[in-house]
Amino acid sequence: MDPSIREIFSQIFTSHNVIYIMLVTFLLFIILLVFLALKTKKKMQENGEVPARGHYVNRGMTTYMPLGFVISIPIGIMTDNLPIAIALGPAFGFALGIIIGSSKEKKHKQEMRELTESEKKLKKTAQFMLFALFLLGVILFIITFYLVR
Repeated sequence: MDPSIREIFSQIFTSHNVIYIMLVTFLLFIILLVFLALKTKKKMQENGEVPARGHYVNRGMTTYMPLGFVISIPIGIMTDNLPIAIALGPAFGFALGIIIGSSKEKKHKQEMRELTESEKKLKKTAQFMLFALFLLGVILFIITFYLVR
């Protein structure tokens, strides 16, 4: 007896599985961001380039968001409230990264340069991709909590 597509879909997208899928996706995304940040930093050092405006804020966000995530997981397990910890940890890390990055940005303001046209285009592409990732999360939420029951 073959299970229907709806039954298979229901088994895959249980609330725990969706949390694990989102967790793995988020971790892979963070690893990709950190890899790209390190690659960019190395390239800038080799070429002797001056960082562009927003460099330190971006670096702070990509550094402290995973740190907030890593710190929040044990707290969520200890308090038996892992979903809230998964949601709040990166948010606190993100905010901390913006604060620290902004302070570094002010400190090095005279050394900064404006973004080039290719950097502006890359920034818009990254913003679009992040928005698409957000929409994917919303769709997974809708599928999990409203359609699969």
